[in-house]
Amino acid sequence: MIRRYSEHAQTGDAYRFFRVVGKSAVGAIALARAEARACRECMTFNWEAEDHAWDGDHPPPILHMWCAAKLDGEYLACLGGIGLTSLSDPYMRVVEAEVALESFIDIDRILDEDATLEADALAMRATFATGAT
Repeated sequence: MIRRYSEHAQTGDAYRFFRVVGKSAVGAIALARAEARACRECMTFNWEAEDHAWDGDHPPPILHMWCAAKLDGEYLACLGGIGLTSLSDPYMRVVEAEVALESFIDIDRILDEDATLEADALAMRATFATGAT
């Protein structure tokens, strides 16, 4: 099953949702921002039945799933061992926001590294262009 954000795009409503499900204020803000960015960037979430046996401390859930974030045709992050009561379980929204947040942390780290390399290259060219040593 593939899901895409659409109805949860309001960051204030998202913040309240994540606070109600027990996230700290800082965590709720981070998840609300990740959810909004996932919506803007058209991130999708692939949900599949988990292929590993349930190893929780309580009886197996109705649905045992894993979730993967996909952006521009590339899988970025995933989380498995997720117990759900149904395919409309609100916990799916929490998992999607957490997987999106992890994905964007990795994306932003790579972009920062690329920008640093580019800035270093530009600085080197500028040094040679001015004749500085």
